[in-house]
Amino acid sequence: MQANEALKILVGYGEPLVGRILTFDAQSTEFGELKLRKDPKCATCSVPPAVIDVTAQEAVAVGS
Repeated sequence: MQANEALKILVGYGEPLVGRILTFDAQSTEFGELKLRKDPKCATCSVPPAVIDVTAQEAVAVGS
């Protein structure tokens, strides 16, 4: 399914799941779809996206 979505974007054919998430319920064998909205307060989703300097972040050891 993910490869199919990538091909739709690369080839420009069909409607890719941009802004949507496809769900699958294995128990009932049903597909569903969730629509997503951009968070206006999100630095990554904003236009233009904010540049985050990850080198300035302090490393934290796991388990400390």
